[in-house]
Amino acid sequence: MNNIQFIILSLVILYFLAKWLLESINIKYSLKSADSYLHEFGKETVEKTKKYSFDKYRLGQIEMVLSLVIVLLFLLFPILPFFYNLSAAWLEKDLWSEVFFIAVISFVLFVINVPLELWTVFKLEERHGFNKMTFKLWLSDKIKGLALSLGLGFPLLFLLLYAVEKMGDNWWIVAATIMIGFQLLMLILYPKFIMPLFNKFSPLSDGELKDRLFKLAEKTSFSTNKIEVIDSSKRSEHSNAFFTGFGKFRKIVLFDTLVEQLDIDEMEAVLSHEIGHYKKGHIPKKLFFSFLMTFATFGLIAWAMNQIWLFEAFGFSQSSFAITLILLSLYGGVISFWFSPIMAWKSRKDEYEADAYAKSVISSPLFLTNALKKLVKKNLSDFEPHPLYSMVYYSHPTLKEREKALLKA
Repeated sequence: MNNIQFIILSLVILYFLAKWLLESINIKYSLKSADSYLHEFGKETVEKTKKYSFDKYRLGQIEMVLSLVIVLLFLLFPILPFFYNLSAAWLEKDLWSEVFFIAVISFVLFVINVPLELWTVFKLEERHGFNKMTFKLWLSDKIKGLALSLGLGFPLLFLLLYAVEKMGDNWWIVAATIMIGFQLLMLILYPKFIMPLFNKFSPLSDGELKDRLFKLAEKTSFSTNKIEVIDSSKRSEHSNAFFTGFGKFRKIVLFDTLVEQLDIDEMEAVLSHEIGHYKKGHIPKKLFFSFLMTFATFGLIAWAMNQIWLFEAFGFSQSSFAITLILLSLYGGVISFWFSPIMAWKSRKDEYEADAYAKSVISSPLFLTNALKKLVKKNLSDFEPHPLYSMVYYSHPTLKEREKALLKA
């Protein structure tokens, strides 16, 4: 093992040790703190939540060990160079061989992940009453997902590889621009054509709920002519609400499970929160940040492609865009993990602002706090994670934090 391999190995071990430690201290803390919510949620809910949390933790540890084994195998043995050289030999080292290499490695990782996903859906989620998906539906989703990856991913890869080959030293600027254009295109295509491949969208039924939500949209100057309900219950009992698209393509989407679980005042409060994200400009800010990160990522790839020592550490004798992309997907988390607290803090800040906006437009903050409690109960969410774990991973404030902020005078 050379010095570069030792450094990479050390970073990988440090990364997984940090994740393992965080998960361990969080499960102990959250199981202990759950007992303080017995009066508020009842013994049955608390016990169910503790069991669900522990089962997720146990499966997460298995996933972590498997991930560690995979990245170590790819680091210590010439598996990636074998597939890369095989692709080059079969397809004479052109754009096709680069695309084929990415496709092969992606498929291998997909196959490795299938058993864990099946266990998650049909064992863990089903054991705790969440899964409603049949194996036939799961398989159908996977086939559609693979077809979309081929139909959309391959042309995108060819464009990116063409930019690398033909655009000289500034190829990464062109490639980043192509990727941003693709992201913008998906904002239009995804809600209009892709999501309906997987779920049925129905207009919200006439009645008091629909009237109240449209009045809320009018009151907050949130222009929309469509509120739809998605049949999420055919897959899971988990619930949510979201906006998708932008401009005239924007629409409000409610999980059918959410409509069943909350009353009208609580639904209005939840929608007020989502509108708050729009009114506070969180969505365009996130898009802008995403575009900046796209340029930064391609700039990093361009830099990495000139560092032959990096490729030699993994057994390659040359650099290429395809190799760099695979290495980034496998090992990028080793670096990005340490920036997670910053990203989580910004996301939580946005959530507080959206909550505050909802509080300003509805008659009582209790409607939103009651909705949050119901969602925590229905989804068996951790009542109170460890503060350090929350700081690193949680994109939303905890229930206690949100309730405290909402009820503050």
